[in-house]
Amino acid sequence: MIAGTLRSAKQGRAAKEHTITNMIEKMTGTDEDAYTEGWERLSDSNGWENILRHLIEPAKRTHSVDVYVCTDRAEGTVPPEVLQVLEVVVANDQEERGAMCVSQLISTGRTYEWFIKTRPDFVFYQEFPPMTSFSHGYVYTRFRSVQGIGGLSSDHFAWDYCDPRCNGLPETAIGYVNDDMVRVVPGALMDLAFRHADASWEPVPPTNFTGKNWIAMPGTGWIEDQLTRFWIDRKIFTMPLACPGFPRDSKRSHWKHSKKCSGLDGHERVLKVGCHAGVSIETAHRALA
Repeated sequence: MIAGTLRSAKQGRAAKEHTITNMIEKMTGTDEDAYTEGWERLSDSNGWENILRHLIEPAKRTHSVDVYVCTDRAEGTVPPEVLQVLEVVVANDQEERGAMCVSQLISTGRTYEWFIKTRPDFVFYQEFPPMTSFSHGYVYTRFRSVQGIGGLSSDHFAWDYCDPRCNGLPETAIGYVNDDMVRVVPGALMDLAFRHADASWEPVPPTNFTGKNWIAMPGTGWIEDQLTRFWIDRKIFTMPLACPGFPRDSKRSHWKHSKKCSGLDGHERVLKVGCHAGVSIETAHRALA
């Protein structure tokens, strides 16, 4: 699923100068994202072609692939590879919109082995990992922050990409905060692919994480915080996703921060050797089990 919102006609000079008819090219990753220097710099590249080349075509080597687009407004030409456009006009945020789109998808009766969500403006630096490398017992994402877990590289991070140290605090703790840009979810857990409020959800208070020596959470105003709590509350554990790339339309210049360890054009990936305890991620899971 490619999930995002339509770019406003008022969102900057680049949007006015470049006539974009492809629906995916018109979409941003979040309601807040707008014109950025990154969009101007990369506006000559085709984001949909990047998704086809680095995500959809690799997945097709081992699996049949259906592509859905989840959006607040269905505008622009729908690429022929897209099976269906799911439109949700009213939603509190991207996570709720995604959950409502998945509900529509499930109501069709279709079932899938895997569900992959990506921002429509996500630029992949390399091919997506082989679908056969994923285990059905876990969700897979990059990490917004992590500490104490070994075997990671810049490919697994959504921030502080190129620093050889892990960025979770305190440094004596162990744990992770999920990133929300790209996620791989087993088909059996597809209805929990997006964070949403339901009768069974009792949010995990920060003291529960602190008591288990988990790293500090960024606060419930952050989508990454809410998604991490949503999954952990249900004992849905995460494995690291090696998916280097950046959100083209983000205001935070991710492309500048990630390029020097992208693995492209002579740049080398950075091993996260400064993660203190450096234990397996399964050890972090056992602290929450």
